[in-house]
Amino acid sequence: MLYMGTLNHVTISPLNDYRHEKLGDVYMPPKIVQIFEDKGACKKTNTQVTQYRDVFSTNGKVNPRIFLQGEAGSGKTTFLAKLALDWCGEPHVYSASDTSSIFFSDVDVLKGFSFVFHITLRHSVKQFDVYTFIKEQIIDSIYSQKDREKAYRLLNEIMKREQCLVLLDGLDEWTRPGDHHNLPTFVVDHSKCDVIFNTTLETDRG
Repeated sequence: MLYMGTLNHVTISPLNDYRHEKLGDVYMPPKIVQIFEDKGACKKTNTQVTQYRDVFSTNGKVNPRIFLQGEAGSGKTTFLAKLALDWCGEPHVYSASDTSSIFFSDVDVLKGFSFVFHITLRHSVKQFDVYTFIKEQIIDSIYSQKDREKAYRLLNEIMKREQCLVLLDGLDEWTRPGDHHNLPTFVVDHSKCDVIFNTTLETDRG
């Protein structure tokens, strides 16, 4: 599968892109706490999120749009990669920490999504439509030129009819095509899709 090849290994040195390790061997779950909006301001709580079900719902209410925000190097990108691999059913061996496997162990929650699309936003600058992201980063990587039009039509039907999860990695690295597009967008027909954005805190950007 595509994700087994693209997400299963991570760079372990910021100075050397060629030094990789298997994600399951080095993965440490990030500390995630809930943030709520109060009078237009975001306030951090002491409630730690340790399971997938708490990512996708809060107090029984579904979260269709989720923002994962943190400092550079805090594990946001590897969290999304781990989520995608968990959805695929990829087994992991946790040597980095004996206790890390108890976090986000409820992988059955992910089976509620028929499809998971992992997108790296820095590879789709000057674009804003999520459907186009998926076409260019996933469909074009799987299908030859002659088969792509059929795959594009199938993708459109899937996003209209199936419960999909879109993982958008690196919102802070995405170059917006215009002032009126502050976030990547979905067409109305694709409103069944849930999405997780991850972004680095503004103060940490160089």
